[in-house]
Amino acid sequence: MSTNVKVGEPMIAVAGETPEGPLDLADFRGRKHVVLWSYPKDDTPG
Repeated sequence: MSTNVKVGEPMIAVAGETPEGPLDLADFRGRKHVVLWSYPKDDTPG
């Protein structure tokens, strides 16, 4: 699945687990800047 989000557009719901515990993007709502970085091919064969 690929979703393109433009600057200023609301982000889709994103939640998951990190080594430090659960993370929900909604927890950052209202902050001026949030960076969400994803590289899905990390730790995959090939």
